[in-house]
Amino acid sequence: MKRNLNNKIEMLANFFYRALLLKLTPAKMKQEVLDEIQIASEETEIIEDANQIIDHYQEFKTILVGMLATNWKWERIPALIQALLIIGVYAIKMTDASKALVINEIVVLTKTLEPDFEFGFVNAILDKINKI
Repeated sequence: MKRNLNNKIEMLANFFYRALLLKLTPAKMKQEVLDEIQIASEETEIIEDANQIIDHYQEFKTILVGMLATNWKWERIPALIQALLIIGVYAIKMTDASKALVINEIVVLTKTLEPDFEFGFVNAILDKINKI
């Protein structure tokens, strides 16, 4: 079963949101991927994506922190938005998905899942990532 981009991002966002809330280490995240995502054999693509994100998590976070204005701290950003931004960096930098579509899907999910958060912030950060 081939998932569309929105479904993949949403599934990954749910996983990484929970992992960030629980403050899981990368090793614990990998175990959770095995336990939680490996529901059916057709989820291999999601498992591979999740493992790639975990393997590059610190690198992605460093890139994102570097994009923040001086008055913003990573810890100030809600965990769900952190998860969406990490997934965005992965999708923009390491996949062949349309960059504009990735940014749009993440902005739409931000509006849907965290309506009180300024979605323009997410859009601006991901646009910057796309340009480097």
